[in-house]
Amino acid sequence: MRGQLMTLFVRDRGCDEDTAKRIGISVPRRIKGSVQRNRLRRLIREAFRLNQGAVPRGCDVVAVPKTDFGEMKLRPVEQEFTDLLLQAVDRIVERKNQQSQ
Repeated sequence: MRGQLMTLFVRDRGCDEDTAKRIGISVPRRIKGSVQRNRLRRLIREAFRLNQGAVPRGCDVVAVPKTDFGEMKLRPVEQEFTDLLLQAVDRIVERKNQQSQ
């Protein structure tokens, strides 16, 4: 799922309910400075932590920021992360329903 701030990939590993939810964050080198890249990672990781309930067990989430968020606060990042995550989870559920029919 693509948004203005990031691209989000969600993949269902098809594992059982005991499998943990995982996140991967890939920040491109074109975002200059390790301080900025680490800040982006922290913001995305926190958005994931706050929205873990929306992620089905056994799913992997990979977030790739498109641009440097600059001095952006957590709220807009979390809002976009949540919107993209819900869209992706809806697609996964829809595919599972189609396969089971």
